[in-house]
Amino acid sequence: MVSDQPALPGKPSFVVDRSRLQLMLGAPFALLLAASLVSWPWRSLGLPGIVGTLTPPAVVLLVVVALGGAYAVRRGLPVGLMTWLPAGQGAIFLLTTGFLGESEGNLTRAIVVVGAYILMFIMALVVSVMVSSAGFGWGVAFMSFFVLTQVTRFPVFGAVDGTGIDNPELLTFAAFVIAAVEVVVIAWLARRLVEAADDQTTGVVFSLLLVTFAHGILTGWEEPIVSGTLTFVNYASLAGVWLAATGLQLAVAFVFIRIRHSWFQEPAWAEPQPEADVNAFETKGVEATIMDFPAEATPRRQRPRRPRRN
Repeated sequence: MVSDQPALPGKPSFVVDRSRLQLMLGAPFALLLAASLVSWPWRSLGLPGIVGTLTPPAVVLLVVVALGGAYAVRRGLPVGLMTWLPAGQGAIFLLTTGFLGESEGNLTRAIVVVGAYILMFIMALVVSVMVSSAGFGWGVAFMSFFVLTQVTRFPVFGAVDGTGIDNPELLTFAAFVIAAVEVVVIAWLARRLVEAADDQTTGVVFSLLLVTFAHGILTGWEEPIVSGTLTFVNYASLAGVWLAATGLQLAVAFVFIRIRHSWFQEPAWAEPQPEADVNAFETKGVEATIMDFPAEATPRRQRPRRPRRN
């Protein structure tokens, strides 16, 4: 599916020329966004087949993303498909919440939604800890991609009768534009992460974290408008909830990744191993899996020696 090409001369390690790399990394988030986009005219026109907040085209697109995540796992999570697994997990959660969308205020619905997200979060946490073997930033980035699947969902204002929202089409379009810009930035950062040299991923990961936290600030106005309770207090409250929930999830991932590195780090007195081939992925290209990346190097101390007896 992906042709292997040699690395471009003069570029740092792991930077390869892949004409379709940007497309492969951004496709799952674009499909998730398209699932919300196709629901806009469907719900506005009141077409049949709507279940909860999901329309038939949206269900098809979400299932495609979920299957794409399963395919990425089957291939061993190639670096060119690294965004498909977190997007697939997010698609499963969006399917669950979408089917239960009309039973608002129902205690059973709340329990199912929370349980589904916790399950998906645990799965994402396990994978993020596993991929952190390629580098600490890779694990944090994977969890960020999972959280960022929520940016692809935007509300259709005026879809519910009796809300009395002025200019609902304009508001929906504004929400879509914000989501589309975020998806473009996510895809760009994903490519930067894949192509970056081992010592240049820190800045990319910090940028990804900034986008993750900024989402709540950019979209905190949407839900209050839908419910007709837009005030600064409500906006600040929802933005604060997103910042707190996102910080908690990333903090949990950070702690477990640190634990993984401290438990499986090579002892200081261990025998030195052959140096990793930093050019290995220039020949494998995007078909190389994340697990194939060399582990982060740690300084080693020499084994203490006993003093000689005279």
